[in-house]
Amino acid sequence: MASKPRVTQLESEPSTTNPEPEITAGNDADADTDAMRPLAPAVASRLAPAVASPIEDFDFSSLRLPQDFDQHGGRRVCTTIEVRKPKGIEWVRTHPSPDFQRRLGLVEVPAGLYYVVHQDLAPRLGGLVKPKLLVAAITSHGVPILWPLRKPGPDGRTDGYMMSENEAATRARDSWVRMVSNQHARAFDVFDATATMAEPEWPKFDFNAWLQLAFSVRLIKSPAHPVVRFLLTGAE
Repeated sequence: MASKPRVTQLESEPSTTNPEPEITAGNDADADTDAMRPLAPAVASRLAPAVASPIEDFDFSSLRLPQDFDQHGGRRVCTTIEVRKPKGIEWVRTHPSPDFQRRLGLVEVPAGLYYVVHQDLAPRLGGLVKPKLLVAAITSHGVPILWPLRKPGPDGRTDGYMMSENEAATRARDSWVRMVSNQHARAFDVFDATATMAEPEWPKFDFNAWLQLAFSVRLIKSPAHPVVRFLLTGAE
């Protein structure tokens, strides 16, 4: 009578009824990778082209996007205009027409925002109000701004920053300029663009619209205005 095989012998002998090896994960084995390996040749044969085309035979210019792709189907609408001087990294032009500039009384809050003061109220606020020549300007990226320029007061006093900034704004009527603060010279260094740059595309509205977009919510008509109280007393 044959002896009954031991359990250890059954576990150690390979199976002949199932030739496919069992897939296990662990100790240098990856179940997902091993499971896909028998399918890889078939999948690759279906996905691979019958004959590979040389890359130089493909016309990539047919995939080129039009230059106006970002603006396709739309047109930029100007909803606000900042009141500030150009940044040191910006190329800028100023509007050549004298109709696109106006001298107004402004007050500036610590956040760098300008408020325009009604002409009837300006004398009552005294030194809080600073006269500025607001000039329509535009950056090389098409961003319109109102450039507040200081002008000499009744005493005719000027400084290097005032003179160089006004010089930059004047030159910007005809060419693109950039100005960078030079603390040692106490003035702005003014640079003319040497590369060819396209002429600016000005917004299609008059200067009153510029002022409206800039100061529609920043107009002071009363000494009780919160900005006036803040500047006089520091109380919000």
